[in-house]
Parts: sequence; C-alpha cells; structure tokens
Amino acid sequence: MFAFTEIAFGLTYLTTQDAAAYNCASSFNYAQAPLGPSRLTLSPVSAAELHAVAKTPPDPSDPT
Repeated sequence: MFAFTEIAFGLTYLTTQDAAAYNCASSFNYAQAPLGPSRLTLSPVSAAELHAVAKTPPDPSDPT
C-alpha cells in the first residue's frame, strides 16, 4: 500500500522495497461506475462460542 500511495500521489519512496514493489495502479479501473453496496449476512454465534469468549479475558497488553 505504501508503494501504491507513493506512486498515486507522486511521493518519493520511503524504502528501496517500496521502489521495487509492483505498481498495482493498473489493477484498478477508475473509470468504472461505482458498484452497489454489498449485502452482509448475519451468522448466529453458538452458545459454546459465546461461552468460550466469555471465559477468555482480554489481553491487557493488546493495543487494539
């Protein structure tokens, strides 16, 4: 994504890896009409999964 952003906005490369990265700009069709929204489906969560989540405390060192 860094390389794509650098190319799209004409920025200098942050690293030599960015400079060597594939230019994925040609992978997008910017002239295409926008697509409609995707429908999301809801999936039920089983009682066992809810129980497993409830008994697993969050990691206090997790920054998310």
